[in-house]
Amino acid sequence: MATAPPSNPLVVNGGFELGVLAPWVESYPNVATIGNGSQAFAGDYYLNLESAPGNRANTVHQVLPELDTTATYNVTAQVWGPPVSTANSCAGRISIGNNVTAGLIASVDISYEQSRRWLPLQGTFQPKQSQLALYLQSQCTLSGASHTGILYFDEITLTEIPPVLY
Repeated sequence: MATAPPSNPLVVNGGFELGVLAPWVESYPNVATIGNGSQAFAGDYYLNLESAPGNRANTVHQVLPELDTTATYNVTAQVWGPPVSTANSCAGRISIGNNVTAGLIASVDISYEQSRRWLPLQGTFQPKQSQLALYLQSQCTLSGASHTGILYFDEITLTEIPPVLY
Protein backbone atom coordinates (compact mmCIF):
# COMPACT_ATOMS: atom_id res chain seq x y z
CA MET A 1 0.00 0.00 0.00
CA ALA A 2 1.48 3.35 -1.06
CA THR A 3 1.60 6.22 1.38
CA ALA A 4 1.05 9.84 0.52
CA PRO A 5 4.02 12.19 0.79
CA PRO A 6 3.99 14.39 3.87
CA SER A 7 1.76 17.43 3.50
CA ASN A 8 4.43 19.55 5.13
CA PRO A 9 7.76 18.67 3.42
CA LEU A 10 10.91 19.34 5.42
CA VAL A 11 12.71 20.68 2.31
CA VAL A 12 10.75 23.43 0.59
CA ASN A 13 11.02 23.64 -3.22
CA GLY A 14 13.33 20.60 -3.33
CA GLY A 15 12.37 19.89 -6.95
CA PHE A 16 12.57 23.59 -7.89
CA GLU A 17 9.09 23.26 -9.42
CA LEU A 18 8.17 26.73 -8.14
CA GLY A 19 10.43 28.01 -10.94
CA VAL A 20 12.31 30.24 -8.46
CA LEU A 21 15.30 29.73 -6.18
CA ALA A 22 13.55 30.73 -2.92
CA PRO A 23 13.79 29.64 -0.17
CA TRP A 24 17.29 28.47 -1.16
CA VAL A 25 20.04 31.07 -0.55
CA GLU A 26 23.18 31.40 -2.70
CA SER A 27 26.70 31.56 -1.24
CA TYR A 28 27.46 34.36 -3.73
CA PRO A 29 25.18 36.39 -6.02
CA ASN A 30 24.33 34.87 -9.40
CA VAL A 31 25.93 31.44 -8.85
CA ALA A 32 22.55 29.67 -8.88
CA THR A 33 19.73 29.83 -11.41
CA ILE A 34 16.68 27.73 -12.13
CA GLY A 35 16.66 25.89 -15.45
CA ASN A 36 13.72 24.25 -17.12
CA GLY A 37 13.11 21.77 -19.87
CA SER A 38 13.79 18.18 -20.71
CA GLN A 39 17.11 18.18 -18.82
CA ALA A 40 15.20 18.05 -15.50
CA PHE A 41 15.42 14.76 -13.63
CA ALA A 42 11.72 15.03 -12.77
CA GLY A 43 9.15 17.71 -13.47
CA ASP A 44 10.09 20.80 -15.45
CA TYR A 45 12.68 22.63 -13.32
CA TYR A 46 16.10 22.03 -11.75
CA LEU A 47 18.89 23.99 -10.07
CA ASN A 48 21.98 25.16 -12.02
CA LEU A 49 24.79 25.65 -9.48
CA GLU A 50 28.05 27.04 -10.83
CA SER A 51 31.34 26.13 -9.19
CA ALA A 52 33.75 28.93 -8.27
CA PRO A 53 36.92 29.74 -10.25
CA GLY A 54 40.18 28.26 -8.98
CA ASN A 55 38.67 24.82 -8.31
CA ARG A 56 36.59 26.14 -5.38
CA ALA A 57 32.99 25.39 -4.46
CA ASN A 58 29.77 27.38 -4.38
CA THR A 59 26.67 26.46 -2.41
CA VAL A 60 23.00 27.09 -1.92
CA HIS A 61 21.29 26.38 1.38
CA GLN A 62 18.00 26.55 3.18
CA VAL A 63 17.25 26.44 6.87
CA LEU A 64 15.39 23.40 8.13
CA PRO A 65 13.44 24.85 11.07
CA GLU A 66 11.76 21.91 12.80
CA LEU A 67 14.05 18.90 13.12
CA ASP A 68 13.63 16.31 15.85
CA THR A 69 16.99 15.90 17.59
CA THR A 70 16.10 12.33 18.59
CA ALA A 71 15.35 11.27 15.01
CA THR A 72 17.53 10.15 12.11
CA TYR A 73 16.93 11.69 8.69
CA ASN A 74 17.59 10.51 5.15
CA VAL A 75 18.55 13.07 2.48
CA THR A 76 18.38 12.24 -1.21
CA ALA A 77 19.07 14.26 -4.35
CA GLN A 78 19.94 13.85 -7.99
CA VAL A 79 22.97 15.60 -9.51
CA TRP A 80 24.00 15.94 -13.18
CA GLY A 81 27.55 16.76 -14.20
CA PRO A 82 28.82 18.57 -17.28
CA PRO A 83 31.00 16.91 -19.86
CA VAL A 84 34.57 17.07 -18.58
CA SER A 85 37.82 15.84 -20.06
CA THR A 86 39.59 12.84 -18.56
CA ALA A 87 41.92 15.19 -16.64
CA ASN A 88 39.08 17.10 -14.97
CA SER A 89 36.26 16.29 -12.56
CA CYS A 90 33.37 17.77 -10.60
CA ALA A 91 31.74 16.85 -7.29
CA GLY A 92 28.23 17.35 -6.00
CA ARG A 93 27.79 17.34 -2.23
CA ILE A 94 25.14 17.62 0.45
CA SER A 95 26.01 18.81 3.93
CA ILE A 96 24.19 19.84 7.07
CA GLY A 97 25.08 22.69 9.45
CA ASN A 98 27.26 25.73 8.94
CA ASN A 99 30.49 23.80 8.32
CA VAL A 100 30.10 22.20 4.89
CA THR A 101 33.21 20.05 5.44
CA ALA A 102 32.45 18.70 8.92
CA GLY A 103 28.76 18.36 8.07
CA LEU A 104 29.26 16.42 4.82
CA ILE A 105 26.66 13.65 4.53
CA ALA A 106 26.72 12.77 0.82
CA SER A 107 29.12 13.25 -2.08
CA VAL A 108 29.49 12.03 -5.64
CA ASP A 109 32.54 12.57 -7.85
CA ILE A 110 31.65 13.11 -11.48
CA SER A 111 34.36 11.90 -13.82
CA TYR A 112 34.44 11.82 -17.59
CA GLU A 113 32.68 8.44 -17.62
CA GLN A 114 29.90 9.67 -15.29
CA SER A 115 29.27 13.04 -16.89
CA ARG A 116 26.09 13.90 -18.79
CA ARG A 117 23.81 11.75 -16.65
CA TRP A 118 21.88 12.03 -13.41
CA LEU A 119 23.59 10.43 -10.41
CA PRO A 120 22.05 9.82 -6.97
CA LEU A 121 23.22 11.45 -3.76
CA GLN A 122 22.08 9.92 -0.48
CA GLY A 123 23.06 10.24 3.17
CA THR A 124 21.74 10.13 6.70
CA PHE A 125 22.25 12.27 9.79
CA GLN A 126 20.93 12.86 13.29
CA PRO A 127 20.66 16.59 14.01
CA LYS A 128 22.24 18.04 17.12
CA GLN A 129 19.96 21.10 16.87
CA SER A 130 16.33 21.48 15.85
CA GLN A 131 17.22 24.17 13.29
CA LEU A 132 20.02 23.52 10.80
CA ALA A 133 20.94 24.57 7.27
CA LEU A 134 20.94 22.04 4.42
CA TYR A 135 23.65 22.80 1.82
CA LEU A 136 24.05 21.73 -1.80
CA GLN A 137 27.60 22.20 -3.10
CA SER A 138 29.09 22.32 -6.61
CA GLN A 139 32.86 22.03 -7.06
CA CYS A 140 34.81 21.38 -10.25
CA THR A 141 38.53 20.78 -10.70
CA LEU A 142 39.27 22.09 -14.17
CA SER A 143 42.41 23.01 -16.05
CA GLY A 144 42.76 26.77 -15.98
CA ALA A 145 42.21 28.72 -12.78
CA SER A 146 39.46 30.87 -14.26
CA HIS A 147 37.26 28.00 -15.49
CA THR A 148 34.01 27.05 -13.78
CA GLY A 149 31.57 24.18 -14.17
CA ILE A 150 27.83 23.90 -13.60
CA LEU A 151 26.14 21.03 -11.83
CA TYR A 152 22.38 20.47 -11.96
CA PHE A 153 20.52 19.41 -8.81
CA ASP A 154 16.95 18.11 -8.65
CA GLU A 155 14.55 16.25 -6.36
CA ILE A 156 16.09 17.07 -2.99
CA THR A 157 14.14 15.26 -0.28
CA LEU A 158 14.49 14.92 3.47
CA THR A 159 12.57 12.24 5.32
CA GLU A 160 12.60 11.04 8.88
CA ILE A 161 13.65 7.41 9.18
CA PRO A 162 11.14 5.58 11.37
CA PRO A 163 12.67 4.17 14.57
CA VAL A 164 13.15 0.43 14.79
CA LEU A 165 10.97 -1.00 17.53
CA TYR A 166 12.20 -4.11 19.30
